[in-house]
Amino acid sequence: MASTALPALPTSRTGKETGNPLKPKQPPSSADPASKTRIPITQSICLQLLTEGQIHSFIDFFNIVHTPYKPNQPPTPVSTYSLDELTTLKNLLTTSEIAIRNGERSEIYEAKKALGFFYKKLNMLDLSLAYLREAYECARTIHVNKQYEIEAAHNLGLVLASMGEAHEALKLYEQSRSLANEKGDVQAETLASKSLVAARILIAKDLEKNAQFKDAIVHYAQSIQIIEKSTPDEKMVNDLNYCLGNAHKEDGQIDVAVQFLDKYLTKCKDLNDPLSAGKAQLALASCYESSGNLQQATNYLKLFIESTEQDPAQKQSLAQACNQIGVLYNKLGQFPEAVQYFDRHFALACEIAKEQQQQNDGRPSIVQSSQQSSQTSPPTNSTPSKSMNVGAAQIQLGLSKANANMETFFNAVVQSGINGGIKNPHFSALLSWKAARAFEVFADAENQ
Repeated sequence: MASTALPALPTSRTGKETGNPLKPKQPPSSADPASKTRIPITQSICLQLLTEGQIHSFIDFFNIVHTPYKPNQPPTPVSTYSLDELTTLKNLLTTSEIAIRNGERSEIYEAKKALGFFYKKLNMLDLSLAYLREAYECARTIHVNKQYEIEAAHNLGLVLASMGEAHEALKLYEQSRSLANEKGDVQAETLASKSLVAARILIAKDLEKNAQFKDAIVHYAQSIQIIEKSTPDEKMVNDLNYCLGNAHKEDGQIDVAVQFLDKYLTKCKDLNDPLSAGKAQLALASCYESSGNLQQATNYLKLFIESTEQDPAQKQSLAQACNQIGVLYNKLGQFPEAVQYFDRHFALACEIAKEQQQQNDGRPSIVQSSQQSSQTSPPTNSTPSKSMNVGAAQIQLGLSKANANMETFFNAVVQSGINGGIKNPHFSALLSWKAARAFEVFADAENQ
């Protein structure tokens, strides 16, 4: 990190600095009984740097340790750094200054890169970014070996991506990939391609959040092209098929969405991945419901239930699927079938509520116990359980049962409304009101 606060030392014709900096007296040792105060480690390092003639390292060390590395924030306290970190920082700054004096660009690049990685490890991303930018600019001037620029562009992109600057990172990854391709460096090209895909996916996700689905589709499609060309990965391509399916669905292109989701589902079955297959079945059910094909939507929800009902971690999703099937059967007028799934939804809601109560009481739930008993089981990507409204599920079940028995009720009312072969007009009006849910119908019948 170049310092401009002080004028540069006089230089010789060769460009080397001349003159000896003033050598301060050595600080008294902290172990010296005559010393009344212990010298802080930062002051000790500053004195060492001045004694060694590392003027710019002293300036940078002092500014970094005693000034904020982020704007509008209080100075970074010395306690932020451990003794080892302060020593490492001092050595890195010294190495950088010596490299600059020598004028060896590759050494300057390595020194700046090391400082960037040092601060990246400390999660001080602003400082890491500053040093990696300097490393990148230096690498671009090393024309005899483009490997430095390939690496520098990728390193800088990684930090930018971690700071949410995916678009700028994208350009750097593309540069790194292009240079690696020209140089014939397959390993570097593969590495840059993976980072490039990750950046495109981040951008696509942000676009989807802003309902810019067409633009998101472009990034997902380009990601597949990059993978297939530079870094073949069937699973990653399949995951992108799922993303494309969802993006097309949200964009209203249901037929295209179904094609991508069907492809995703088929591959999940080939890979024996029931969890991902269930995700595809839910997405397809949503597509068919959106297109008005309620029966096909119901079929895919049933397939999801079959593939996940033995997995305790999927109980929440299972309950939601049962509830949705009940809703669809109600729309189809198949009320007895709706009762069956609303009943199961209510039972699952009770189980989930009981487990959540056990967790709140500090007792292990069924899901926790199963996870503890299988330490080697791979983690799932299921979402955490949400609170289930048992009362609402019970009311919904009651309404469903009422719908299922409505025809019987209507017939009973009609039969009771016939007295001696004469139909009672009041019962007729009641039935009309019940069917139309409009008081006007009943009022008109009463006025006749």
